[in-house]
Amino acid sequence: MRKACMNFSNRDKEPGEPVMQVQHQIPQCCFLYQADGAEARLEYRLFQAQGQPAVDFYHTFVPPEFRGQGIAALLTTAALEWARQQQLQIHASCSYVARQLETTEKN
Repeated sequence: MRKACMNFSNRDKEPGEPVMQVQHQIPQCCFLYQADGAEARLEYRLFQAQGQPAVDFYHTFVPPEFRGQGIAALLTTAALEWARQQQLQIHASCSYVARQLETTEKN
């Protein structure tokens, strides 16, 4: 049975930095960070590419009050970790996720 929600956190945080939780809302196909009544999200769609399961990360939104805090990076890290665990082909229509993929592939 698939879980409706999975949690990820910034477990590699610096000492004194707050723990930030990302929720994977499987039925809604998105990763969420929520705090103080605001929500940042990374949305995706699942599909088949050449007969193989694949994911396209197509939209990331971070509200103004969360910008500059690494929230988009946290969402993207959780999403890519999940996709790799699921052995999905990864596609990124979202320019932010595409840049993150390029950076991680170079390292």
